[in-house]
Amino acid sequence: MKRKSHPLRFVVLVLCVLFLLTLFAGKTFYDAGELGAVFDHPLPGCILHKNITGAEDLTTVDDGRTVLISAVDRHDISEVKVIPGIYIYTEGSSPRLLAAIDGKPHGISAYPSELGYHVHVVVHKPGEDDRVEIYEWKTAEQTFTQVKTIRFAGIQQLNGIVAMADDSFFVSQDFGYPAGPLQEIEKAFRLPLGKIWYYDGTSDKPKIAREDILYPNGLAVSPDKKHLYLASLTGRSLIDYDLNIDDKGEVTLKWRREWPLYTAPDNLKWAGDTLLIGSHRKLISLLLHSFDSKRYHAASQLIQVSGLPDRLIVKELHSTRSGGVEAVSTGVLSTVNNRIVMGGIWSEGVLDCEGTDTFPLSQPASPSTGNEPVPQSTP
Repeated sequence: MKRKSHPLRFVVLVLCVLFLLTLFAGKTFYDAGELGAVFDHPLPGCILHKNITGAEDLTTVDDGRTVLISAVDRHDISEVKVIPGIYIYTEGSSPRLLAAIDGKPHGISAYPSELGYHVHVVVHKPGEDDRVEIYEWKTAEQTFTQVKTIRFAGIQQLNGIVAMADDSFFVSQDFGYPAGPLQEIEKAFRLPLGKIWYYDGTSDKPKIAREDILYPNGLAVSPDKKHLYLASLTGRSLIDYDLNIDDKGEVTLKWRREWPLYTAPDNLKWAGDTLLIGSHRKLISLLLHSFDSKRYHAASQLIQVSGLPDRLIVKELHSTRSGGVEAVSTGVLSTVNNRIVMGGIWSEGVLDCEGTDTFPLSQPASPSTGNEPVPQSTP
């Protein structure tokens, strides 16, 4: 006997599948922040310095008077060739190349030393394992010299870094799989396969300090060295670990809590007793911007976090929908006139803005000069 077809069942099945796909798409857009509104309220007095492209990360030396920038022009945005490397910036002057790097510099962090600072830089180079280069910045001589290289065998996904001493550091690995189909699956399903590595300065190789993390990005250690803070980009959160390093140099990171930020944090930098976090309100827009930064725009946001470790008080300092430096990844406090300097991964220039409303000056500020004023708009 011939079985009768049931077109109604098929229609119901299709509708159920479409409903589930709609829910999945809606949740994805919500989690990515695409449904939220972004208003323009930039910091005042912003000046755009264009002699640099692709500022991946920033750190300060000389007690905050000098900014060092890791930069690489990923999309050939600049009309002139930009050399991958470390750039130096001080208020009132354009960024200039301090040291060229064989590869693509990424995270950067500085630690005070006897003669100045030891500067740690994550470096990617296609076809090779990632490495961390350690340089010595001598304040008196204003020299920048490479002193050590630490290689990560089989790893090509290192991201943020925080220096713990002259030659010890924590560094994040954002994905478990190298670039390719498996990494795309990891991204799509937000699989927590990232890691935090620790290098003690004396061992033959770095060790895994923590794993199974959702897209670990920027890192910061509390001034008392009792907490390690981690930015989870796609988790849109700030993770707090209790940090302990024993007499033998063994490190323990114990999960303490995870603070929701409702924005995607990138790099973390201390400014006094608060954290400055470059963050991304809309992740899908950021993804499109990463493919073609000239065609697709991305919002910029810089937030300030205080109250740690027991409370989380978040204040939005800077927000723009487009223009200036887009997709701000890092903000640091320059103690010269208390300026806040920001950089974006796929943008040309660094943005230097007034920060006295947030970090009041103890003495009168002197006038600031720069290359190109950035138009300001209001909500």
